[in-house]
This record gives sequence, structure tokens and C-alpha cells, in this order.
Amino acid sequence: MQLHDHRDEFDGRLWLVGMGTPAQARAFKDETAALNARVQSAPVAAQLQSADELEARVASAFEGPGQPARQNALSKAAGAAAVDARRAGSKQ
Repeated sequence: MQLHDHRDEFDGRLWLVGMGTPAQARAFKDETAALNARVQSAPVAAQLQSADELEARVASAFEGPGQPARQNALSKAAGAAAVDARRAGSKQ
């Protein structure tokens, strides 16, 4: 996703279409964690841990000095990881 306006005018109200607001995403994650506390699904627990780690990486890219460079690095790393995941059979 690219923002085509000035970064200093970005007010944080933008999110990906279909993903809901950040508050809705957190509420879904909290509900899923509460349900998984009873079900004890290892794959769901791993996915929740992964979501927490991603949320922390994204938050750190949008705080403090050097945000554009950190955001760019995060975006490129996520894109490369997605390509690698789709092409798992091509790796030796």
C-alpha cells in the first residue's frame, strides 16, 4: 500500500479495505485469544503470537525519528517474506 499524500498530513485514520479498523482487529484478536484459552489450539496460539509480533513491528515503524526509512524496510521485508512463502518449493 502506498500513501500518495504528504506523510506529515497522515492522520492515522487510514487502514486496509476489508481489514476493519485497528480497534476492530484488536477486538477480534482479543476474542480469539479468550476462546483459544479454553480450546488450547497450538496453531491458533502461534498465529496470535505472530499477530502480536507484527503489531509491535508496525507500531515501531510509525514512532520516533526515521519513520519513512523504517516503514520502507518493513514493507520490503514483508513483501520478500510473502514471496518466499509462496515459493517454498523453489528453495533448495
